[in-house]
Amino acid sequence: MTEPETELLNDAEPAGAWIGAWICWLCLLTAAGLYAAVALSPRLLTYVRLQQEYQQNQQRLVMLEQQVQRMDRIAAALESDPQFAADLARTDFETNHPGELKIPVPPELAINVRDTQPDVSLPDIPLPWFTPFLERLSKDRPLENALLTIAAALAIISFILSPGSRGPAGDQNNRHESNPRGGLLTTLRQRYRS
Repeated sequence: MTEPETELLNDAEPAGAWIGAWICWLCLLTAAGLYAAVALSPRLLTYVRLQQEYQQNQQRLVMLEQQVQRMDRIAAALESDPQFAADLARTDFETNHPGELKIPVPPELAINVRDTQPDVSLPDIPLPWFTPFLERLSKDRPLENALLTIAAALAIISFILSPGSRGPAGDQNNRHESNPRGGLLTTLRQRYRS
């Protein structure tokens, strides 16, 4: 074997080093996700509730605009159509002309232009499915503390399992150099020996 080939073999990563790297990154990402869940859940809960309120207010605004347009059409009809004004007066005072026949109609077909209060009650817009989880994360202190403790433990584990930095080739005093035949436990023993 030539000298460059031997150097490449000496510098090669051990067979189990990639497992430690994957576990390290998995632990770090899980810790970051747990921390993000705890840190962002109150803000996300506030956003979800404000979004629901905004949508309900938008629906109420649309209903009120429709009622205003309806009242504007009625006002225009009262000003321009004398027959409509006469029919409206007749329904208000319940008077009949001689010889008129009164036919009862369902309430939704009757002329009713004097709504005293507009109906702005709407069905509640449902909150997203994850809202109960956000509420629990935002209000349950022991759960928050447990998740933060797990996140910290995972971060520490990820740094313990992280692949060590390798020194120059042939440096026998490097504590972080791993044994190519050993594996994860041998690497950990060699790295953290006193």
